[in-house]
Amino acid sequence: MIAMYGEYEGMCFCKLNAFKYRFRAGKKPGSPFEEDIKKAEFYEDKYMELWKKIREKYECPTAILSGSR
Repeated sequence: MIAMYGEYEGMCFCKLNAFKYRFRAGKKPGSPFEEDIKKAEFYEDKYMELWKKIREKYECPTAILSGSR
């Protein structure tokens, strides 16, 4: 995905997937709470990895990447 859409879009994908798994944790039949939380944590870790990579690559201040103004 990163190769096709880039690091920033990959970061957005990870953030939204983390939200999805936390929101539905334990609600989807056949998908235990712990499994959904584990998936959310995976995407959160990947998000942070990409965030740090972009920040270093472009020397961006934290506020730009977090959406703060």
